[in-house]
Amino acid sequence: MIKGRQRKLRYILYTFYSMGLAREITFARSAFAALKMKKRLAAATLFCIFSVRHRRMVRVTMSNKRSLVIATGNPGKVAEMKTLFRDAPFTLQSLGDFENITEVDETGSTFQENALLKARGYALQTGLWALADDSGLEIAALGNAPGVLSARYGGDETTFNKKMSMLLREMELAETGTRDARFVCSMLLVNEAGDLLIQAEGICSGTIADAPRGNGGFGYDPMFVPAGYAKTFGELSTDVKGEISHRARASRTIIRYLLAFTAV
Repeated sequence: MIKGRQRKLRYILYTFYSMGLAREITFARSAFAALKMKKRLAAATLFCIFSVRHRRMVRVTMSNKRSLVIATGNPGKVAEMKTLFRDAPFTLQSLGDFENITEVDETGSTFQENALLKARGYALQTGLWALADDSGLEIAALGNAPGVLSARYGGDETTFNKKMSMLLREMELAETGTRDARFVCSMLLVNEAGDLLIQAEGICSGTIADAPRGNGGFGYDPMFVPAGYAKTFGELSTDVKGEISHRARASRTIIRYLLAFTAV
């Protein structure tokens, strides 16, 4: 009985921490301490109070938030995010489901700053919780370029085939000999008011191929070979990429949060 309540209290504490509720955290800790000291009556009382408060809080908070908007206009990223979050207890909507959406400028100097700009901007426009990520390719031989400028490298109108050719040429000129690279993803979730709920980072290390290969994925996928594989992201199956990619790794933290928040 005590162990079962300890597990339940750990779960409640996780939710309170995620929501930043200091008062609730303090009392839930008291209940947990009482259980550890086997003060069963005090612990049982606090446990019942906070179990009820937790259920009410989640019901009220989640009642109008069964939809999430994916804060990106990139169709490839929308498709990947919908696949990654297919088991999450939400309906995912894209920006294409809304009219008169104004594009949010990505003026941040880090992946996290840009993700937060997009999430807040589109949450306020749609009135929904927003799920956003900003990600990019960091190539060691180029001082981790293109990095945060990955999507805009070479200009907004430049195709990714051209971008990849430009990067391969720059690597030749750099003459460092290393082909080490990594994909980095900063992913986060905000509520409809733009308040940050949770954030996560995912990294997938690998190398740059001698030439782009494969037609799968999007962006720089055809030139990136993840560690432990001989094929590029452009050649690997969607299932494999869904397990090892930077975005997949970041998404697991967000999904755990969503599941914990609704598992009442």
